[in-house]
Amino acid sequence: MTAAERDRLGEGLLAEDGPLVPGKVVGLRASHCPACARWEFPALAYCPGCDGRAEPSALSAQATVIGVTAVLHPPPGALVPVPYTVALAAFPEGVAVLGVVTAALDDVPLGQRVETVAMLIGERLGYGFQLAGGAG
Repeated sequence: MTAAERDRLGEGLLAEDGPLVPGKVVGLRASHCPACARWEFPALAYCPGCDGRAEPSALSAQATVIGVTAVLHPPPGALVPVPYTVALAAFPEGVAVLGVVTAALDDVPLGQRVETVAMLIGERLGYGFQLAGGAG
């Protein structure tokens, strides 16, 4: 395991292999089944729909917010200080992913375009969303 992998939260979530810095636009590592066209995140070796062999692929960097809320009370073992915003983002591939947003709840309306970015989650790099165009 390299130092870059050790510094990441959740092995195999990001499609980026090189050095990462918070705020860098990244792709999420997903899988696509050529037999039934189903996408999954995180990536799987086999399709849960048809049991076919899935191929690794990156999701688009941009998505659309279809749900959003604020977290006001930290869950046990929380790595992100409250309050923070969480959004459900729909990707063009047909997958919806939950992630922390770098903007306040009032600044993230439904339908807002977001970009997937590298984000510090505690002491490690994970992913989150920022408003498309770098705002937030």
